[in-house]
Order: sequence, then C-alpha cells, then structure tokens
Amino acid sequence: MAPLASLFVSFVLALSAVSAPTPNRRQIGDLGCNLARLQIIKDIGTARDLISSIQGQNGTSDLPTSISLAASQTALTSVQSAIQDILDNVLINNPAPEITRGQVVGGVESALTALNQAASTISDSNLNSTLAQALSVVQFSRGDAKGVITNCTVSSNSTSS
Repeated sequence: MAPLASLFVSFVLALSAVSAPTPNRRQIGDLGCNLARLQIIKDIGTARDLISSIQGQNGTSDLPTSISLAASQTALTSVQSAIQDILDNVLINNPAPEITRGQVVGGVESALTALNQAASTISDSNLNSTLAQALSVVQFSRGDAKGVITNCTVSSNSTSS
C-alpha cells in the first residue's frame, strides 16, 4: 500500500507543477523595466526636495507662487502614492491597476502645469535656478513614466505593471 500512496503523491505533485502558472518574468521586470522604475522614484523624490527648498525660501507675500508650489507637491505626492500601489501589486505578482498607472502620468502632468505656473509668477529671481531644476527633473520623470509603460508592459496573455 505504501508504494501506491507514494506513487499517488508523486503524481499529484507532478500534476501541480505542470498546471501551476508560470511566473511572469516581466511582472517583476527586466533590467530596462526596473531601471525605469528606479529612475522615476528617484526623480520624484528629487523634485519634491527641490520644491520644498523653494517653498522654504519663497516669501510669504508671493501667494500665487506658493499656491502653485503647493499644487505641484500635492501632485507629486499623488504620484508617489500611485507608484507605491504599483510596487505593492508587483511584489505579489498582481498586475498594476490601470488607474494607478494613469495616476502617475496625470500627477506628473499636473506637477508640470503647477511648476510652469510658479515659474511665471515667482517674484524672487534667486529661486529661478532651483525652480528650473525642479521643472527639468519633473520633465525627466515624464519620460521615466513613459519608459515604465514601454518597458514594463507585457503581452496581452499575461499581466502588466
């Protein structure tokens, strides 16, 4: 009886190995995908730091610029939240929710709009250089977001991130 049970267990294990879903290489990501993911995380963090620096130095009387800077920070916070949601899903091998990918792209675009508005209203010319840096980094993050979409999207018969 023991050999029959052993054969049965072996058969069940073999069957489960054959029928188990194959891991999706692109869900965790290849090198290009992961580099794009890391770059957007780095760029968003850098942009937020630059904007915080401007906010700390901007005069309180420059309300239009303050409002635009706050709007850009809010947009970038939304981007970071969406990226975290995507990463959480990737780590458990679930596809990234379409809405969160849209939240990344939309947040980056909103941050760019707000920073361009700040650039047109800022009264302290000493902050223009830092603002230009922040704009540049957010523009790069837009490219990074496109890189993630290009490099981390998989075929229709599997999941995407």
